[in-house]
Amino acid sequence: MSRLDDLEARLTDSHVRYAQLGVAGFVLFVLVISSPVLGAVDLTPETRDSLGDGTANATLVSDPADGLYIDRGRLGTDVFYLRIPDAVARVESVTGRPRLVYQVSVPGLDFQRTATARIERPGRVRVPMDARAFTYAQVANESYRATVTVRVQSFETDRVVARRTATVPVRNETTWGGR
Repeated sequence: MSRLDDLEARLTDSHVRYAQLGVAGFVLFVLVISSPVLGAVDLTPETRDSLGDGTANATLVSDPADGLYIDRGRLGTDVFYLRIPDAVARVESVTGRPRLVYQVSVPGLDFQRTATARIERPGRVRVPMDARAFTYAQVANESYRATVTVRVQSFETDRVVARRTATVPVRNETTWGGR
Protein backbone atom coordinates (compact mmCIF):
# COMPACT_ATOMS: atom_id res chain seq x y z
CA MET A 1 0.00 0.00 0.00
CA SER A 2 1.38 3.39 -0.90
CA ARG A 3 1.54 6.38 1.35
CA LEU A 4 -1.18 8.06 -0.67
CA ASP A 5 -3.56 5.11 -0.20
CA ASP A 6 -2.80 5.04 3.54
CA LEU A 7 -3.54 8.78 3.87
CA GLU A 8 -6.78 8.40 1.89
CA ALA A 9 -7.93 5.50 4.16
CA ARG A 10 -7.24 7.55 7.32
CA LEU A 11 -9.18 10.56 6.01
CA THR A 12 -12.14 8.39 4.99
CA ASP A 13 -12.24 6.64 8.37
CA SER A 14 -12.10 9.93 10.26
CA HIS A 15 -14.99 11.44 8.22
CA VAL A 16 -17.18 8.43 8.99
CA ARG A 17 -16.16 8.54 12.64
CA TYR A 18 -17.00 12.28 12.85
CA ALA A 19 -20.39 11.70 11.22
CA GLN A 20 -21.19 8.92 13.70
CA LEU A 21 -20.12 11.07 16.64
CA GLY A 22 -22.16 13.99 15.30
CA VAL A 23 -25.36 11.90 15.01
CA ALA A 24 -24.85 10.36 18.46
CA GLY A 25 -24.22 13.81 19.94
CA PHE A 26 -27.37 15.25 18.35
CA VAL A 27 -29.55 12.37 19.67
CA LEU A 28 -28.06 12.80 23.14
CA PHE A 29 -28.65 16.56 22.99
CA VAL A 30 -32.35 16.10 22.06
CA LEU A 31 -32.83 13.52 24.82
CA VAL A 32 -31.34 15.82 27.45
CA ILE A 33 -33.26 18.99 26.54
CA SER A 34 -36.59 17.12 26.27
CA SER A 35 -36.14 15.05 29.42
CA PRO A 36 -38.38 15.62 32.46
CA VAL A 37 -35.34 16.75 34.44
CA LEU A 38 -34.51 19.70 32.18
CA GLY A 39 -37.87 20.06 30.41
CA ALA A 40 -36.67 22.82 28.08
CA VAL A 41 -38.55 21.42 25.07
CA ASP A 42 -41.79 19.41 25.04
CA LEU A 43 -41.78 17.03 22.06
CA THR A 44 -45.16 15.41 22.79
CA PRO A 45 -47.99 16.29 20.39
CA GLU A 46 -50.71 18.69 21.50
CA THR A 47 -53.72 16.65 22.70
CA ARG A 48 -56.25 19.33 23.67
CA ASP A 49 -58.71 18.37 20.95
CA SER A 50 -58.30 14.61 21.23
CA LEU A 51 -61.05 12.02 21.61
CA GLY A 52 -63.33 12.90 24.48
CA ASP A 53 -63.22 16.71 24.40
CA GLY A 54 -66.25 18.72 23.28
CA THR A 55 -70.01 18.28 23.19
CA ALA A 56 -72.83 17.39 20.79
CA ASN A 57 -76.57 17.89 20.49
CA ALA A 58 -78.05 14.43 19.79
CA THR A 59 -81.46 12.74 19.76
CA LEU A 60 -82.38 9.06 19.34
CA VAL A 61 -83.66 8.00 15.93
CA SER A 62 -85.19 4.78 17.30
CA ASP A 63 -85.50 3.34 20.78
CA PRO A 64 -83.08 0.39 21.13
CA ALA A 65 -84.94 -0.80 24.25
CA ASP A 66 -87.88 -1.81 22.01
CA GLY A 67 -85.74 -4.29 20.06
CA LEU A 68 -84.22 -6.26 22.95
CA TYR A 69 -85.14 -9.95 23.13
CA ILE A 70 -83.68 -13.32 24.07
CA ASP A 71 -83.99 -16.31 21.77
CA ARG A 72 -82.57 -19.80 21.50
CA GLY A 73 -79.52 -20.56 19.44
CA ARG A 74 -79.73 -22.29 16.10
CA LEU A 75 -80.31 -26.01 15.62
CA GLY A 76 -81.67 -26.59 19.11
CA THR A 77 -78.47 -25.86 21.00
CA ASP A 78 -78.75 -25.21 24.71
CA VAL A 79 -77.68 -21.59 24.27
CA PHE A 80 -79.77 -18.44 24.45
CA TYR A 81 -78.78 -15.12 22.90
CA LEU A 82 -79.61 -11.65 24.11
CA ARG A 83 -80.21 -9.79 20.82
CA ILE A 84 -79.26 -6.13 21.12
CA PRO A 85 -80.19 -3.65 18.37
CA ASP A 86 -77.87 -0.82 17.35
CA ALA A 87 -78.34 2.57 18.96
CA VAL A 88 -78.80 5.24 16.28
CA ALA A 89 -78.70 8.93 17.11
CA ARG A 90 -79.17 12.04 14.99
CA VAL A 91 -76.51 14.61 15.79
CA GLU A 92 -77.39 18.24 15.08
CA SER A 93 -74.22 20.02 16.15
CA VAL A 94 -70.74 18.99 17.29
CA THR A 95 -67.87 20.81 18.92
CA GLY A 96 -64.63 18.97 19.60
CA ARG A 97 -64.70 15.18 19.62
CA PRO A 98 -67.25 13.77 22.05
CA ARG A 99 -68.47 10.19 21.92
CA LEU A 100 -71.84 8.48 21.99
CA VAL A 101 -72.04 5.90 24.78
CA TYR A 102 -74.56 3.03 24.56
CA GLN A 103 -75.08 0.89 27.66
CA VAL A 104 -77.35 -2.11 28.15
CA SER A 105 -77.85 -3.66 31.57
CA VAL A 106 -79.85 -6.79 32.45
CA PRO A 107 -79.34 -7.33 36.21
CA GLY A 108 -81.29 -10.62 36.29
CA LEU A 109 -78.67 -12.15 33.99
CA ASP A 110 -75.75 -10.30 35.62
CA PHE A 111 -75.11 -8.60 32.28
CA GLN A 112 -73.86 -5.11 31.51
CA ARG A 113 -72.14 -3.98 28.34
CA THR A 114 -71.03 -0.60 27.02
CA ALA A 115 -70.18 0.37 23.44
CA THR A 116 -69.02 3.73 22.13
CA ALA A 117 -68.63 5.62 18.87
CA ARG A 118 -66.85 8.89 18.17
CA ILE A 119 -69.02 11.77 17.03
CA GLU A 120 -67.08 13.48 14.27
CA ARG A 121 -69.71 15.49 12.39
CA PRO A 122 -73.46 16.18 12.34
CA GLY A 123 -75.64 13.39 10.93
CA ARG A 124 -76.45 9.86 12.02
CA VAL A 125 -74.20 8.00 14.44
CA ARG A 126 -74.65 4.24 14.85
CA VAL A 127 -73.34 2.33 17.86
CA PRO A 128 -73.50 -1.43 17.29
CA MET A 129 -73.52 -4.03 20.04
CA ASP A 130 -73.09 -7.76 19.50
CA ALA A 131 -75.44 -10.40 20.85
CA ARG A 132 -74.50 -12.05 24.14
CA ALA A 133 -74.75 -15.80 24.69
CA PHE A 134 -76.09 -17.39 27.87
CA THR A 135 -76.28 -21.06 28.80
CA TYR A 136 -79.63 -22.77 29.05
CA ALA A 137 -79.26 -22.91 32.85
CA GLN A 138 -78.72 -19.15 33.12
CA VAL A 139 -82.02 -18.25 31.41
CA ALA A 140 -84.68 -19.35 33.88
CA ASN A 141 -87.37 -16.65 33.51
CA GLU A 142 -89.88 -15.83 30.77
CA SER A 143 -88.71 -12.21 30.73
CA TYR A 144 -86.10 -9.92 32.27
CA ARG A 145 -85.92 -6.22 33.12
CA ALA A 146 -83.32 -4.19 31.27
CA THR A 147 -82.04 -0.64 31.36
CA VAL A 148 -80.80 1.02 28.18
CA THR A 149 -78.89 4.30 28.37
CA VAL A 150 -77.54 6.47 25.55
CA ARG A 151 -75.29 9.39 26.51
CA VAL A 152 -73.11 12.03 24.92
CA GLN A 153 -69.89 11.95 26.88
CA SER A 154 -66.66 13.93 26.89
CA PHE A 155 -64.17 15.22 29.39
CA GLU A 156 -66.32 18.34 29.64
CA THR A 157 -69.82 16.83 29.85
CA ASP A 158 -71.81 13.65 30.34
CA ARG A 159 -75.39 14.22 29.14
CA VAL A 160 -78.08 11.53 29.01
CA VAL A 161 -79.81 11.46 25.62
CA ALA A 162 -82.20 8.65 26.64
CA ARG A 163 -82.66 6.21 29.51
CA ARG A 164 -85.29 3.51 29.15
CA THR A 165 -86.35 0.47 31.09
CA ALA A 166 -87.69 -2.45 29.11
CA THR A 167 -89.05 -5.93 29.53
CA VAL A 168 -86.90 -8.38 27.57
CA PRO A 169 -89.00 -11.37 26.44
CA VAL A 170 -87.51 -14.86 26.21
CA ARG A 171 -88.54 -16.59 22.99
CA ASN A 172 -88.13 -20.23 23.85
CA GLU A 173 -88.84 -21.80 20.48
CA THR A 174 -86.14 -23.77 18.68
CA THR A 175 -84.94 -22.39 15.36
CA TRP A 176 -84.21 -25.41 13.15
CA GLY A 177 -83.90 -23.59 9.87
CA GLY A 178 -81.64 -20.89 11.20
CA ARG A 179 -81.92 -17.17 10.61
